[in-house]
This record gives sequence, C-alpha cells and structure tokens, in this order.
Amino acid sequence: MGQDERLIDGLLLLARSEREVTERSFVDLADIIEHVVAQATPGTVTIHTDPRPAPTTGNPVLLERLVQNLVENAIRHNIPQDGWATITSDTGPNGSVVIQASNTGPVIPPYDIPTLFEPFSRYAAHRPADPQSTGLGLSIVRAVARAHDGDVQAESRDGGGLIVTVTLPASDTAP
Repeated sequence: MGQDERLIDGLLLLARSEREVTERSFVDLADIIEHVVAQATPGTVTIHTDPRPAPTTGNPVLLERLVQNLVENAIRHNIPQDGWATITSDTGPNGSVVIQASNTGPVIPPYDIPTLFEPFSRYAAHRPADPQSTGLGLSIVRAVARAHDGDVQAESRDGGGLIVTVTLPASDTAP
C-alpha cells in the first residue's frame, strides 16, 4: 500500500472513529493484543506482552485499530538497537479497563507530548521522516478511545521512550 492510500485510509478511519460508537459488542482487549502482536513485524524491536483480561464493549474493528496503532507506534518510534516495546491490558480502578504501551525511544520533552495526538504530528527529532508514517497513529488512538467513552494519556519514560495509557469503560456483561 502506497503512502497516498495509507493517508486516505487513515483519514477515513479518523473521521469514522470520531463519532460515538452506538452499536457495541463484548470485546476482551487481551484477545485483541494477542492477535495484533502475533501479526506485528517488530524488526529489531523485542515485543513483550502481558495481556490480562480487560472486558469492554465497543466496535471490535475500531478497538483492534486502536491496539494496532499503539503497537505500530511503539515499534516505529524506538531506538535502532536493543529496543523493546511492552503492551499490556488489565482491569483498572473505578470500573475501567486499561491498555498500556511503553517503549524505548527518544527522550520526548513533556511539553511536546500533547502535540503527538494531533493529526499529522510526527515527533521526528531523532530520525528522518518515515515514509510509512502518516502522522495519524496516536490521533486515531485518541479518537477511538473517546468514541468508546474512554481517554488516552501519554508520558515520557525515564531514559527515553513513551508510556501511552488508554482507559475504557469495563463491560458489565460477558459474551
């Protein structure tokens, strides 16, 4: 898929994901993490997972894209040698479920973090522009989280890299 096709697909997904999800089904985010990571191409990055049950309700396709973007972002924005990414899910406090992606990578100043969620934003201080990147990854994550009555936060990791935490409402029903 060429750059133009990726950009168009990303824009369409962003527009679709910014609407509230009205038709919801049971989804365990642990299953999605296992599926997405099994299909990932990590290159030189080592991927660690700890997918604990994280039941929610929502659009499975959009939630899979959310996880896919987190994984791709953790791999793409990493150090070139001995890098790692960790993807986890669990139940959180106050009736929520949490997905967290952390990685090694460049040091990102706290004041630059909010811009990472803006469409077409790329934090490229550490490397040349990536022709595979459209700059929509984390903005899609934010849009999907908000459409599912959730939110996303990011913080710099000590020593470089990022910790991205998505919080969604937990499901009160089983499949």
